[in-house]
Amino acid sequence: MSKKTTDLDKATDKRKQLENELRAIEEKLGHSVTKIKEDVENKISPSYWIRKYPQYALGVAAAVGFWIAPSRRKKRNRRQRNAGSNGERRVEQPVSVYKEPGIGVMLITELKRMATRKATDYMLTKIEDVIDKNIRDKDKEEK
Repeated sequence: MSKKTTDLDKATDKRKQLENELRAIEEKLGHSVTKIKEDVENKISPSYWIRKYPQYALGVAAAVGFWIAPSRRKKRNRRQRNAGSNGERRVEQPVSVYKEPGIGVMLITELKRMATRKATDYMLTKIEDVIDKNIRDKDKEEK
């Protein structure tokens, strides 16, 4: 009987050891999955990329703004086309790129305004940080 008891004790100990290992693995996997999920969410977020590459973000925002905004050259060219063939000018009518501002125009305008504000705020914060750091460094040198 003592052999059966010893085998049973060994099996119970082995089961407990395996259960503990399984719990440890589950805990590690749980933390890993949570960390991966947070990393993916951060990398999808536009603010992550703006913080990581502020100069590129500012350049992209400016390029998109110029690309979306109606250019004055188009308006000027349309006015010139309205001129008569023998050089006399026709009655100039105001020429607008958009017939009436719709929801799309208002949305694009607001997005440009918000992007410009965010980029400007971010750049000003970075400049202030650099200035503060330089002032702190000079103060440390003087002491």
